[in-house]
Amino acid sequence: MLTGHIGNWELLGAWLCQKGYPMYAVVQRNEDPETEALIEESRRRIGLKTLSKSFGLRGVVKALRQGAVVGLLADQHGGELTVDFMGHPARTFTGPAVFSLLTGAPIVPVVSFRRAPFRHEVVALPPLALPRGDRDAQIEALTVEANELLEGLVRRHPEQWLWLHRRWR
Repeated sequence: MLTGHIGNWELLGAWLCQKGYPMYAVVQRNEDPETEALIEESRRRIGLKTLSKSFGLRGVVKALRQGAVVGLLADQHGGELTVDFMGHPARTFTGPAVFSLLTGAPIVPVVSFRRAPFRHEVVALPPLALPRGDRDAQIEALTVEANELLEGLVRRHPEQWLWLHRRWR
């Protein structure tokens, strides 16, 4: 599941768990142990399993091969590939593309937009099509398409994009 820091991604994970999907999220651990414990306990109670961004690669592949949904918030600065995001070059993680190619799991963009107090709309877009070319070309094409989709979601509701980190460095 391709998503970003837009809308209510935590509620989206809870909703998917409630609907019966085996759900994992790749997360950056909080530096404060008490805050991390509170967040992790909240996620555990709803059935959401987490995989550390630092060490979760094998866990992601295993979960996908078992048919689980793995949520990747792919709008962060990082990785080795620089592609356009919001009109500017941005370092971008290739994880969604790499995991899809490794496991055959489709990349499905999903977001939960807030419509009113206590009302949300889940939007699921069609899976990204597997491009032609060698592995590197496929990774780049999928990453570009993922960035374009995330950019479109942000432009649709920029007021719902939470960005506390520096996306462009």
